[in-house]
Amino acid sequence: MKEVTVDRPDQAWATDITYVRLTHGFVYLIAILEWYSRHVVSWELSTTLDSGFCLEALRKALRISKPEIFNTDQAQQFTSVDFTRCLLDEGIQVSMDGRGRVYDNIFIERLWRSVKYEEVYLHDYQTVPAARAHLSDYFGFYNTERPHEALGYRTPHEVYFGTRSALALASAAMVFNMGRIEIDVPKANGEAAFSGFTLKWLSAFKMDKMLTRGRLPIHLQEAPKLSKEWGEGHTLAASG
Repeated sequence: MKEVTVDRPDQAWATDITYVRLTHGFVYLIAILEWYSRHVVSWELSTTLDSGFCLEALRKALRISKPEIFNTDQAQQFTSVDFTRCLLDEGIQVSMDGRGRVYDNIFIERLWRSVKYEEVYLHDYQTVPAARAHLSDYFGFYNTERPHEALGYRTPHEVYFGTRSALALASAAMVFNMGRIEIDVPKANGEAAFSGFTLKWLSAFKMDKMLTRGRLPIHLQEAPKLSKEWGEGHTLAASG
């Protein structure tokens, strides 16, 4: 990730494992983090360090969206055949931290610090279900209520998904040209409501998922019907 500048949602995700103490013993926690917005896409707990819970967290995350790059360290859970195959089958580039590259996963290390000091150390989890319930509440708070200074005091959810007010203010044009869909979104109130980015041709199903997920302006209701048949240079414009 040394030469990569992350400047849009779903360009890069990262993951890591930490431990969470219980009254008697501990459990392992994995989280998958979207770099641009700091949004926690998915997480899982396990009483063992096998790769099963990591694979389950990955599958849950991929049901929500898909990154271009997936960054991990070289732990055996992430280098396992099943884990890497799941990424490669989706056409995702796998990036693994090299030795001594302590800053490659700095955002998820900051997440662990927040989780520990704002949640784990403040409670005495008696059981795994208790830990799961508390962490579920915390990650909901982290994603949707906790503002981040680095995000202009917005929440990860606001940055990743956008807000209804931003959707209402933004206007967008989708231009089909040279086998690409170009999405150009102007600024609203001095800030870009969405980052401009380029996508490969998408099936109607994938486009529909993106619309319902809120990554594209939801008023473009006809977008799932667009196809290559529209031809080069065709434009669909919609105003907010």
